[in-house]
Amino acid sequence: MEKTFEKNSRSYSRVRPGYPAELYERIARFKKFDSSSRLLEIGAGHGVATGEVYTRWNSKILAIEPGQSLCEMGEKQFSEKGDVEFQCVPFEDFHSDIRFDGIYAATAFHWLDEEIKFRKSSELLKEKGLLFLFWNYYTISDDKVFEDIQQIYRDFHPKGAGKGDPRVFTREKINKRRDEMIQSEYFEQLDHWEYSYDLNYSADRYIQLLKTYPINNHPPEIMTPFYEKFHDYISERGDKLTITILVCSDIGEKVKTNL
Repeated sequence: MEKTFEKNSRSYSRVRPGYPAELYERIARFKKFDSSSRLLEIGAGHGVATGEVYTRWNSKILAIEPGQSLCEMGEKQFSEKGDVEFQCVPFEDFHSDIRFDGIYAATAFHWLDEEIKFRKSSELLKEKGLLFLFWNYYTISDDKVFEDIQQIYRDFHPKGAGKGDPRVFTREKINKRRDEMIQSEYFEQLDHWEYSYDLNYSADRYIQLLKTYPINNHPPEIMTPFYEKFHDYISERGDKLTITILVCSDIGEKVKTNL
Protein backbone atom coordinates (compact mmCIF):
# COMPACT_ATOMS: atom_id res chain seq x y z
CA MET A 1 0.00 0.00 0.00
CA GLU A 2 2.67 2.49 1.05
CA LYS A 3 4.71 1.73 -2.09
CA THR A 4 1.68 2.44 -4.28
CA PHE A 5 1.15 5.85 -2.70
CA GLU A 6 4.88 6.60 -2.90
CA LYS A 7 5.10 5.57 -6.56
CA ASN A 8 2.10 7.70 -7.54
CA SER A 9 2.50 10.54 -5.05
CA ARG A 10 2.26 13.30 -7.65
CA SER A 11 -0.79 11.75 -9.32
CA TYR A 12 -2.36 11.37 -5.89
CA SER A 13 -2.01 15.08 -5.23
CA ARG A 14 -3.55 16.00 -8.58
CA VAL A 15 -6.53 13.67 -8.83
CA ARG A 16 -7.66 12.66 -5.35
CA PRO A 17 -10.30 15.11 -4.11
CA GLY A 18 -10.08 16.86 -0.77
CA TYR A 19 -12.85 17.06 1.80
CA PRO A 20 -15.88 19.38 1.81
CA ALA A 21 -16.37 22.31 4.17
CA GLU A 22 -19.43 20.55 5.58
CA LEU A 23 -17.14 17.90 7.10
CA TYR A 24 -15.18 20.39 9.18
CA GLU A 25 -18.34 22.22 10.17
CA ARG A 26 -19.65 18.91 11.45
CA ILE A 27 -16.52 18.31 13.53
CA ALA A 28 -16.71 21.83 14.99
CA ARG A 29 -20.09 20.97 16.51
CA PHE A 30 -18.31 18.77 19.03
CA LYS A 31 -15.12 20.70 19.78
CA LYS A 32 -13.80 24.13 18.86
CA PHE A 33 -10.22 24.14 17.63
CA ASP A 34 -8.20 27.33 17.23
CA SER A 35 -4.63 28.64 17.11
CA SER A 36 -3.98 27.38 20.64
CA SER A 37 -4.95 23.79 19.77
CA ARG A 38 -2.44 21.02 19.08
CA LEU A 39 -3.51 18.43 16.51
CA LEU A 40 -1.93 15.20 15.32
CA GLU A 41 -2.63 14.02 11.78
CA ILE A 42 -2.10 10.33 11.03
CA GLY A 43 -1.16 9.34 7.47
CA ALA A 44 -1.00 12.90 6.15
CA GLY A 45 -0.03 11.94 2.60
CA HIS A 46 1.02 15.05 0.70
CA GLY A 47 -1.10 17.30 2.92
CA VAL A 48 -4.59 17.73 1.44
CA ALA A 49 -6.43 17.49 4.76
CA THR A 50 -3.48 19.16 6.52
CA GLY A 51 -4.01 22.31 4.48
CA GLU A 52 -7.77 22.26 4.93
CA VAL A 53 -7.51 21.87 8.71
CA TYR A 54 -4.80 24.52 9.04
CA THR A 55 -6.69 27.03 6.88
CA ARG A 56 -9.89 26.52 8.86
CA TRP A 57 -8.55 26.47 12.44
CA ASN A 58 -4.93 27.73 12.33
CA SER A 59 -4.03 25.02 14.81
CA LYS A 60 -0.54 23.66 15.49
CA ILE A 61 -0.36 20.45 13.44
CA LEU A 62 2.09 17.58 13.70
CA ALA A 63 1.53 15.50 10.56
CA ILE A 64 3.03 12.01 10.44
CA GLU A 65 3.40 10.12 7.17
CA PRO A 66 5.39 6.88 6.55
CA GLY A 67 6.04 7.53 2.85
CA GLN A 68 9.25 9.47 2.23
CA SER A 69 8.17 11.08 -1.06
CA LEU A 70 4.78 12.09 0.30
CA CYS A 71 6.36 13.46 3.46
CA GLU A 72 8.81 15.53 1.43
CA MET A 73 5.94 16.93 -0.63
CA GLY A 74 4.12 17.90 2.55
CA GLU A 75 7.21 19.50 4.07
CA LYS A 76 7.76 21.55 0.92
CA GLN A 77 4.14 22.64 0.72
CA PHE A 78 4.09 23.85 4.33
CA SER A 79 7.70 25.05 4.60
CA GLU A 80 6.55 28.59 5.38
CA LYS A 81 3.97 27.50 7.95
CA GLY A 82 5.75 27.42 11.28
CA ASP A 83 2.81 25.75 13.00
CA VAL A 84 2.82 22.71 10.67
CA GLU A 85 5.47 20.02 11.09
CA PHE A 86 5.87 16.79 9.09
CA GLN A 87 7.55 13.67 10.43
CA CYS A 88 8.27 10.65 8.24
CA VAL A 89 7.28 7.84 10.60
CA PRO A 90 4.55 5.16 10.80
CA PHE A 91 1.97 5.71 13.52
CA GLU A 92 2.97 2.43 15.15
CA ASP A 93 6.53 3.76 15.67
CA PHE A 94 5.55 7.32 16.60
CA HIS A 95 6.28 8.59 20.12
CA SER A 96 5.59 11.98 21.65
CA ASP A 97 5.54 13.62 25.05
CA ILE A 98 2.91 16.02 23.74
CA ARG A 99 -0.73 15.32 24.49
CA PHE A 100 -2.98 16.55 21.71
CA ASP A 101 -6.36 18.26 21.72
CA GLY A 102 -7.38 16.29 18.67
CA ILE A 103 -6.17 13.49 16.42
CA TYR A 104 -7.45 13.00 12.90
CA ALA A 105 -6.89 10.72 9.93
CA ALA A 106 -8.14 11.33 6.40
CA THR A 107 -8.68 8.05 4.51
CA ALA A 108 -5.84 6.50 6.50
CA PHE A 109 -6.93 5.07 9.87
CA HIS A 110 -7.94 1.69 8.38
CA TRP A 111 -4.30 1.01 7.43
CA LEU A 112 -3.15 1.05 11.06
CA ASP A 113 -2.53 -1.93 13.32
CA GLU A 114 -5.97 -2.86 14.64
CA GLU A 115 -4.53 -4.01 17.96
CA ILE A 116 -3.17 -0.60 18.91
CA LYS A 117 -4.76 2.17 16.85
CA PHE A 118 -7.49 3.17 19.31
CA ARG A 119 -5.43 2.56 22.43
CA LYS A 120 -2.45 4.55 21.19
CA SER A 121 -4.67 7.36 19.93
CA SER A 122 -6.21 7.57 23.40
CA GLU A 123 -2.79 7.68 25.04
CA LEU A 124 -1.74 10.58 22.80
CA LEU A 125 -4.84 12.67 23.55
CA LYS A 126 -5.63 14.98 26.43
CA GLU A 127 -8.64 14.15 28.56
CA LYS A 128 -11.81 14.73 26.53
CA GLY A 129 -9.65 14.92 23.41
CA LEU A 130 -11.33 14.28 20.07
CA LEU A 131 -10.54 11.55 17.53
CA PHE A 132 -12.07 12.39 14.17
CA LEU A 133 -11.73 9.95 11.30
CA PHE A 134 -12.97 10.49 7.77
CA TRP A 135 -12.84 8.77 4.42
CA ASN A 136 -13.63 9.39 0.76
CA TYR A 137 -15.29 6.48 -1.02
CA TYR A 138 -15.89 6.34 -4.78
CA THR A 139 -18.85 4.84 -6.57
CA ILE A 140 -20.90 5.08 -9.77
CA SER A 141 -24.53 6.07 -9.36
CA ASP A 142 -25.53 5.31 -12.97
CA ASP A 143 -26.32 1.57 -13.07
CA LYS A 144 -25.56 1.21 -16.79
CA VAL A 145 -22.18 2.92 -16.48
CA PHE A 146 -21.44 0.89 -13.35
CA GLU A 147 -22.07 -2.39 -15.18
CA ASP A 148 -20.02 -1.26 -18.21
CA ILE A 149 -17.08 -0.56 -15.90
CA GLN A 150 -17.46 -3.91 -14.17
CA GLN A 151 -17.26 -5.56 -17.58
CA ILE A 152 -14.01 -3.70 -18.32
CA TYR A 153 -12.60 -5.07 -15.08
CA ARG A 154 -13.76 -8.60 -15.94
CA ASP A 155 -12.22 -8.45 -19.41
CA PHE A 156 -9.03 -6.47 -18.89
CA HIS A 157 -7.97 -6.22 -15.25
CA PRO A 158 -5.46 -8.87 -14.05
CA LYS A 159 -7.61 -9.56 -10.99
CA GLY A 160 -10.93 -9.28 -12.77
CA ALA A 161 -13.99 -7.62 -11.27
CA GLY A 162 -13.96 -9.64 -8.09
CA LYS A 163 -16.95 -11.39 -6.61
CA GLY A 164 -20.06 -9.49 -5.68
CA ASP A 165 -21.04 -5.83 -5.99
CA PRO A 166 -18.27 -3.41 -4.92
CA ARG A 167 -20.97 -0.99 -3.77
CA VAL A 168 -22.00 -3.60 -1.21
CA PHE A 169 -18.38 -3.99 -0.13
CA THR A 170 -18.13 -0.22 0.31
CA ARG A 171 -21.16 -0.22 2.59
CA GLU A 172 -19.63 -3.08 4.58
CA LYS A 173 -16.42 -1.07 5.02
CA ILE A 174 -18.35 1.98 6.19
CA ASN A 175 -20.30 -0.06 8.71
CA LYS A 176 -17.19 -1.88 9.95
CA ARG A 177 -15.28 1.35 10.53
CA ARG A 178 -18.27 2.93 12.26
CA ASP A 179 -18.67 -0.12 14.49
CA GLU A 180 -14.98 -0.09 15.43
CA MET A 181 -15.47 3.33 16.94
CA ILE A 182 -18.71 2.34 18.66
CA GLN A 183 -17.09 -0.74 20.18
CA SER A 184 -13.87 0.97 21.21
CA GLU A 185 -13.33 0.97 24.98
CA TYR A 186 -11.14 4.03 24.61
CA PHE A 187 -13.64 6.33 22.90
CA GLU A 188 -17.28 7.28 23.12
CA GLN A 189 -18.64 7.73 19.63
CA LEU A 190 -20.26 11.13 19.29
CA ASP A 191 -21.23 11.10 15.65
CA HIS A 192 -21.37 9.14 12.39
CA TRP A 193 -22.02 11.27 9.31
CA GLU A 194 -22.32 10.65 5.57
CA TYR A 195 -22.37 13.14 2.72
CA SER A 196 -22.19 12.64 -1.06
CA TYR A 197 -21.54 14.75 -4.13
CA ASP A 198 -20.68 14.17 -7.79
CA LEU A 199 -17.35 14.88 -9.46
CA ASN A 200 -16.59 14.68 -13.19
CA TYR A 201 -13.37 13.11 -14.47
CA SER A 202 -11.88 13.26 -17.97
CA ALA A 203 -10.38 10.06 -19.37
CA ASP A 204 -6.80 11.14 -18.63
CA ARG A 205 -7.59 12.30 -15.12
CA TYR A 206 -9.53 9.16 -14.26
CA ILE A 207 -6.68 6.94 -15.44
CA GLN A 208 -4.41 8.86 -13.08
CA LEU A 209 -6.90 8.26 -10.27
CA LEU A 210 -6.93 4.52 -10.98
CA LYS A 211 -3.15 4.44 -10.73
CA THR A 212 -3.29 5.63 -7.12
CA TYR A 213 -5.04 2.45 -5.95
CA PRO A 214 -3.09 -0.55 -4.64
CA ILE A 215 -5.25 -2.98 -6.65
CA ASN A 216 -3.72 -1.52 -9.81
CA ASN A 217 -0.12 -1.84 -8.66
CA HIS A 218 1.00 -4.15 -11.49
CA PRO A 219 3.67 -3.79 -14.22
CA PRO A 220 2.74 -1.37 -17.03
CA GLU A 221 2.66 -4.10 -19.67
CA ILE A 222 -0.10 -5.82 -17.68
CA MET A 223 -2.12 -2.70 -16.93
CA THR A 224 -1.86 -0.89 -20.29
CA PRO A 225 -4.75 -2.74 -22.04
CA PHE A 226 -6.97 -2.06 -19.00
CA TYR A 227 -6.16 1.66 -18.98
CA GLU A 228 -6.55 1.94 -22.75
CA LYS A 229 -10.00 0.37 -22.64
CA PHE A 230 -11.02 2.71 -19.84
CA HIS A 231 -9.69 5.68 -21.78
CA ASP A 232 -11.64 4.69 -24.90
CA TYR A 233 -14.84 4.16 -22.90
CA ILE A 234 -14.72 7.58 -21.23
CA SER A 235 -13.67 9.35 -24.43
CA GLU A 236 -16.68 7.85 -26.25
CA ARG A 237 -18.92 9.32 -23.54
CA GLY A 238 -17.80 12.88 -24.22
CA ASP A 239 -14.61 12.57 -22.17
CA LYS A 240 -16.58 12.71 -18.93
CA LEU A 241 -17.15 10.13 -16.22
CA THR A 242 -19.30 11.15 -13.26
CA ILE A 243 -18.09 9.70 -9.97
CA THR A 244 -20.07 9.93 -6.74
CA ILE A 245 -17.85 10.77 -3.80
CA LEU A 246 -19.24 9.50 -0.51
CA VAL A 247 -17.66 11.23 2.49
CA CYS A 248 -18.02 9.45 5.85
CA SER A 249 -16.82 10.57 9.25
CA ASP A 250 -16.73 9.06 12.72
CA ILE A 251 -16.07 11.26 15.74
CA GLY A 252 -15.16 9.97 19.18
CA GLU A 253 -14.23 11.53 22.50
CA LYS A 254 -11.54 10.02 24.71
CA VAL A 255 -12.95 8.34 27.80
CA LYS A 256 -11.17 7.49 31.02
CA THR A 257 -10.12 3.89 31.29
CA ASN A 258 -8.40 1.79 33.93
CA LEU A 259 -6.83 -0.46 31.29
